[in-house]
Amino acid sequence: MDAQNTEIEIDLVRLFKFILSKWKVLLVSGVILSVLAFSYKFYGFNYSKVPLAQINKLFDIERLEKQPDGRVVKQKVKVSYELYKEDYESRLSGYENKKAANENQKKSILNEIKGLERSLSTETEYTENSLLYTLDTDEYYESEYFIDIQERNKSGSSSVLSVPANVSSTQGNNNSSINSNTAESKVISLASKLVSSQSELDELSSQLGIAHKQSLKAVSELIKLNSDDGRTIDITVKANNEKNLALLEGFVSKLVTELKEEMGDQFIIKSKKVSSGVVNGDDIQNLKNSEDLLITSLQAQITQKNDAISALVQPVPLEDKLIELSSYKIQKYIIFILAGLFGGIFISSCVYGGIYLFEGKLRDKNYLKDLYNLRLLGCLHESSYSQVSTAEKYKFTELVKILVQGTKTIAVSSSLAENTIEDTVSIIRDVAINHNVEVKVITDETMSEITNCDGAIVVEKLDVSDLNKALDNLEVLKGFNVNLLGLALA
Repeated sequence: MDAQNTEIEIDLVRLFKFILSKWKVLLVSGVILSVLAFSYKFYGFNYSKVPLAQINKLFDIERLEKQPDGRVVKQKVKVSYELYKEDYESRLSGYENKKAANENQKKSILNEIKGLERSLSTETEYTENSLLYTLDTDEYYESEYFIDIQERNKSGSSSVLSVPANVSSTQGNNNSSINSNTAESKVISLASKLVSSQSELDELSSQLGIAHKQSLKAVSELIKLNSDDGRTIDITVKANNEKNLALLEGFVSKLVTELKEEMGDQFIIKSKKVSSGVVNGDDIQNLKNSEDLLITSLQAQITQKNDAISALVQPVPLEDKLIELSSYKIQKYIIFILAGLFGGIFISSCVYGGIYLFEGKLRDKNYLKDLYNLRLLGCLHESSYSQVSTAEKYKFTELVKILVQGTKTIAVSSSLAENTIEDTVSIIRDVAINHNVEVKVITDETMSEITNCDGAIVVEKLDVSDLNKALDNLEVLKGFNVNLLGLALA
């Protein structure tokens, strides 16, 4: 034996295959341990003296903790399920409240934006349809009327209607300013109502060709009604040309007629045109500047409101979800079952790995060959769990045919019982019979007969033969100076 070759190499791939060959035992071990682990956890959950929801240090929550240096920091704390659920619901409620507050604030701003957009649309419509705003020059046409009002007394004479002066009243959408108490002046109240009448203004806008959908501002700005001294009404009409001025003057005449029809029995109403013509001044430019400034202001407010929506800070949603107690139980059951399954497989694998490494069996097919410089005739089984290799069996048969030529008797020597290597011995015998060669299976009791043989074939079996016994057998053969024909691994 070469002392330098006594070290045994471990084939990790073969070790792994050997362990996998015991898969049934591994699986049964895993199932048994997983059942035990599940039973342990099930008993702990359902038969514990303390309810599961009250067991401390099961769940993690974050709490503000004051440090020795005075700083307040967030730290994870293990608590019971009841405290964990209370903390989660509190955080969820806080998030939903912040979200609802944001939504309400957003809705409020959107409502304000809608109102501003309506106002902007109204003003835009006005700038497109106003006879005065669309003028290219500062000149416009204006007529002024004075209406004198006197009350008839019971004797048939008249007296000036007593109305407190310097009191202003505005009606509807028109720009009329009435400096009298409308509760005490039926005529002035009626005149103001006629000037701001929807039906009257609609008819007038149709005559003037002023389109409107949202506001009559473009029409009502053309007629202004004032009362300064309580006995007269000042009506001023403005237009962009003589034709439209005539239409407005007709509207004033119609107004006076309706006043007389309504109040003629109680009042004496006289009207007079005091002026009419072209006016050139700053009124048109002031009107344009004021309207442009209003539109710019509305646009700026809309932009500001949109920016306010964009600047709303959305609350951060909860990253975790509430773990139900039933789900927690199932999760733990699964963890313990899997831990038991893999734990059983791992323990069994370690046991079989130890057996493979330390049982002392022959594991390497080249170990004896290299150690004693033997010819490897064939390896019929790569391991105890593998099937016979047809190629190796054919190779072994052909080599035996060559080896038995020119011999009369050959011996088969092994550290194993004959029934363990029966298949290999039968191959040798079949070949030997065909060549008229006698085969002797040598045992400890018949070892002396080996000296009468022309040669010997050593037969061992991977994962079955005890390595020490196989070595002892080879040492004995060498001691008898037997012609070793080769090594066969059954």
